[in-house]
Amino acid sequence: MYAKRHYGFWKLFNWSKKPFILSTLYAAFTTMAHWLVYTYFHLDIALNWQPISVLGIAVAFYLGFKNSASYERLWVGSHYQQFQELWRSRYQFYPG
Repeated sequence: MYAKRHYGFWKLFNWSKKPFILSTLYAAFTTMAHWLVYTYFHLDIALNWQPISVLGIAVAFYLGFKNSASYERLWVGSHYQQFQELWRSRYQFYPG
């Protein structure tokens, strides 16, 4: 887990290099396939936008709640660490 507050663009890119390259290749392949089908077979492939938008909203809710849960764990963990430090400092003042 990376717990620093800020990290740079290149660190983020190194983490996501493989998915970035694969998604770029997938997008290029899809675009070329659509262009070839439209140019040589004169078929217009159209998608309905409503299911795509519903899927996008569902993914946004999922990622939002997942991020909120991990932020809550980080927050609780930091409070627990502060509590441990307070408890340890208690024994410095009141031995026994």
